[in-house]
Amino acid sequence: MSTLLQKILIAVGRRGVQTAIDQTLGNAYRALQQYQRAYPTVFNHAAEILLAEVEGGATGVADIPSRIAHLVQLLDRLKREEELEDWADEDLVVVA
Repeated sequence: MSTLLQKILIAVGRRGVQTAIDQTLGNAYRALQQYQRAYPTVFNHAAEILLAEVEGGATGVADIPSRIAHLVQLLDRLKREEELEDWADEDLVVVA
C-alpha cells in the first residue's frame, strides 16, 4: 500500500504539485487501504487506472478517495456481470 501511495506522490510531484503531509494525504491513504481490503480482486487494476489518472493530471490527491471508490465499484460490477455471463453460457439455461 505504501508503495502505491509513494508512486502517486511521485506522479503528483512530477506534475510540479507539492503535497503536504496533512489530513488530505491521510484520507487518501485510508481510502486506498479500505478499498484494497473490500475489493481485493479488482483493487490492483483500479490502482493502476488511478495512478495513470494522477500521472496525467486528471486526479489530484484530494480526489483519490472518491476516484478509488468509483473505480473499484465499477470494476467489481463489471467483473460480476462477466462472471454471470460466463455462468449462463456454461449452464445454457433454456427458458420455454
